[in-house]
Amino acid sequence: GKGSLTFNADGSYSFAPGTDFDGLAAGESRDVTFSYTATDNDGGVSAPKTVTITVTGTNDAPVAVADTQTTGENSVLSGQVPAATDVDGTIAGYDLATDVGTGNGSLS
Repeated sequence: GKGSLTFNADGSYSFAPGTDFDGLAAGESRDVTFSYTATDNDGGVSAPKTVTITVTGTNDAPVAVADTQTTGENSVLSGQVPAATDVDGTIAGYDLATDVGTGNGSLS
């Protein structure tokens, strides 16, 4: 993708990268360009000129997925959390954010 450009007759513009550049690694960059002309009141038109916008990647946070499991009261449940995704690359690992709310549990 190339993002979204809004260009106005007064020469102002707005560029929104959106999610088109999420795959850029932190520090990696990609240029996008657009050309414009200027017109005077007598109908004269300038030669086209180019504007270059450099989009620099950031470390996008991974996206974890919720899950629900059930087990009997006297049964041990062993499982695997659903695979998280990261547009920048691979998942390095998983950490316990909160401990179990009721009962006893552990994450290893």
